[in-house]
Amino acid sequence: MKQILIIAALTLASLQSFAGLSEKMDAIEKAGVACLDNPDNYSTIGMKECEGARYGSYDELLNIEYNKIVKNLKKKTGDSYTDDGNKVILGRLIEAERAWVIFRDSNTMLSGIGNFGGTLEGLEIISARANMVRDRILELDQLFNR
Repeated sequence: MKQILIIAALTLASLQSFAGLSEKMDAIEKAGVACLDNPDNYSTIGMKECEGARYGSYDELLNIEYNKIVKNLKKKTGDSYTDDGNKVILGRLIEAERAWVIFRDSNTMLSGIGNFGGTLEGLEIISARANMVRDRILELDQLFNR
């Protein structure tokens, strides 16, 4: 458990740095692999804690990236056409994120059915949740930063 907290703290610290998005995501993945490679985490509980830390790091990064996008869409440019368009896009983004969170939660619960009721069900669910959040970060980056 102490190892997981150290890895999570290092990962979160890297999110605050000036590294680019891909570097931040690489740091999260490397921390996740290091956590899983630790013999103390070879149990299902240990693996779930590692995947939970990976999910938490990705969730924090998603929130950081989402808030950057919202901030940019709220900036006034002085051009009424652009400002009005950004307002509409912001509304669509908020609506999409609300729907996506519901989908994420439902979809990841479904991902565990291969081990329904077993000890691996929770691991499959948290792993799927981390992967979906990772993929959402990349999707938002493509939509708004390319």
